[in-house]
Amino acid sequence: MRFYDLGSVCYVAVSESDVRAFNRKWPGSALRGLKGVTFQFDSNGLVGVRYANGNADRWDGSELVALSEDAQEYAAQRQERKPTRKRRANVSHRRATPRCAFRVGDRVQTHPATDAWMRGDRYGDVVRCSRGKVTVRMDRSGRTLRFAEHNLTLVD
Repeated sequence: MRFYDLGSVCYVAVSESDVRAFNRKWPGSALRGLKGVTFQFDSNGLVGVRYANGNADRWDGSELVALSEDAQEYAAQRQERKPTRKRRANVSHRRATPRCAFRVGDRVQTHPATDAWMRGDRYGDVVRCSRGKVTVRMDRSGRTLRFAEHNLTLVD
């Protein structure tokens, strides 16, 4: 099912696969062969029905009423969990993975504000770099620690 909210009116489009799933619940269903249906709802309930194939005479019945009630429940659930955040225009849904500023094997120094620097672990070698975090094997303690990229600097 797909939900479309247009403010005062909403639509629920029931696809052919959704109708088949509904027919499995109703073994003697008269909706066999229905390619899809779109229900239109407002605050008072069902306003209109549009069929993908056929007309109301062929598909009308208690099964269609039950399907419309399922669609209305689906619409109510979707309206309750409707996102409140604003959509930004022209934004890709794929996240660009930023490249790491360091490579495996690079020699780095920790920032003086880090606990490792204050404990004497100031230098190390990069072991791994992913998603803004850099894993470094420290010289003094031999431990492997993770740092944010901005807390490390390259050492020549």
